[in-house]
Amino acid sequence: MAEDEDLEFLQAMAQMGLRKSAKKARPKSEPEAETGPDPEFIQAIQSIEVVPNKDAPDRQPDLPTRKIKVSKKESVEEVLDLHGLTKEEALVQLTQFCVQNFISASPSGLVITGKGLHSQGGSPILKPAVEQWILTQGKRYVKAYAEAPRAFGGRGALVLYFRNS
Repeated sequence: MAEDEDLEFLQAMAQMGLRKSAKKARPKSEPEAETGPDPEFIQAIQSIEVVPNKDAPDRQPDLPTRKIKVSKKESVEEVLDLHGLTKEEALVQLTQFCVQNFISASPSGLVITGKGLHSQGGSPILKPAVEQWILTQGKRYVKAYAEAPRAFGGRGALVLYFRNS
């Protein structure tokens, strides 16, 4: 059966003008013992700029994006989880969170909006509303924001950097 599939695959490739490579496959080497991630690799990953995809379906196209570096080494102590709240409730909580962190001079905070997978219609409601609030009323408290690194929630969370009071 596998030979038939291989033959069909090669015939399909030949019809497209592609041929099997003359190179012989390299023998598989034994897997190396895991020693952990390479420190240079970790450093390179941590220096990558996180830039929200402006074409992603969960973003409002008219909202400008902000480019900032988000370090995975940073610990975000202030966290606001908006899961399960209505848009209005979430914006009230967000306002209180930002004002409190602005007054207490917290450098950053994490706002968990969720990805909108359980929203009516399957499109996110909280994340676009939070971003719109940051760009309008939140400008006074938030100097920059970005999508959180995967370790902090990825597309379902935002890292906020607060202004100094």
